[in-house]
Amino acid sequence: MNRAVAQLATAALLACSKSSGSVQEVPPSPSASTAQSGSAAVDSDILALEDARQAMDVPMDALATRDLGKKRKLARALARIADDRSAEILLSALPLDDPETLSYVSYGLGFACSGREEKHVRALAARYASLPFAPLPPAGAGFDVRSTFLRALAHCGGELAESTLRAALAGPDDADRTRAAYALGDMAARRRTLSADSVSALLAAAAGDQAHPAVIPAFYPLSRLKAEAE
Repeated sequence: MNRAVAQLATAALLACSKSSGSVQEVPPSPSASTAQSGSAAVDSDILALEDARQAMDVPMDALATRDLGKKRKLARALARIADDRSAEILLSALPLDDPETLSYVSYGLGFACSGREEKHVRALAARYASLPFAPLPPAGAGFDVRSTFLRALAHCGGELAESTLRAALAGPDDADRTRAAYALGDMAARRRTLSADSVSALLAAAAGDQAHPAVIPAFYPLSRLKAEAE
């Protein structure tokens, strides 16, 4: 009899399970919904900030946030705004080590260099010198962090920027030598001139030596120079 009762109980439980559905849908977590709405609000605020093209109300430590997504988006917005406040915030963010954020920071400092050349070049050159030679993790949008620093220096221009690029061109890292050649090409395209030392360094890099292969992109900046006859 006990066995019959057990069988009936099992059948009843199976019937209840089928009538109520075998899988219950779990409602979304309130914390997950809150996080999604908070992220959307942050995105909206950053877009509004960028549209307004002024960063006056952005705190100086805004890029110290632990929210990596927000940090990157805000750095990108400040790089595009490029006003005085943005430049100061980006300068203060140079010690950061997230590759994508650093890419936006260096780009923004190069873009906002006008009138601040010496200050930005010194800061960019110092931070570039401390970047590791080992490959950095890929940054968003295909940025090469070391390249963005060198090209930011080229955009700023000036003797210190050019000497920093020249040093990278003659440096031990073959990838950096190529990056420096392209950056000097940016500088030559803007100024139509380079120092005699830079021209000599480009010719030497293009020829290569026993320690390094020829840097073919070194011909690019040479092709951007203004001809003497012009």
